[in-house]
Amino acid sequence: MVKTTMNTHQTPTATCQSPLIFDEAMKLIGDFWTLRLVDAIRDDEVRFCELERRIPDISPATLTGRLKKLEEAAVVDRLIETKDKQSVSYCLTERGKRILPILESIKAFTNAEA
Repeated sequence: MVKTTMNTHQTPTATCQSPLIFDEAMKLIGDFWTLRLVDAIRDDEVRFCELERRIPDISPATLTGRLKKLEEAAVVDRLIETKDKQSVSYCLTERGKRILPILESIKAFTNAEA
């Protein structure tokens, strides 16, 4: 058996910090509404009212909160168009698109025979 010790007075390295980053990613990606929103936005720009139609069981307050959280995490871009009237739509960023394979794996898992 090998015993290892760690000096607790060392400065943190990227390796030491990565579990925190991983935990934050898990909180974001593991959130039920995050995955539903990524799935709803996956292919195109989607307006708020369309997201409400695509995810009928989400409340407007939850939808607003999750969109803000995803925007802060650089998963979703908020696009504002002001031609005739102000219109807001949402699309996945390149970072957000990297969640799609995770979503597809979950869908394959749910469709697999036990």
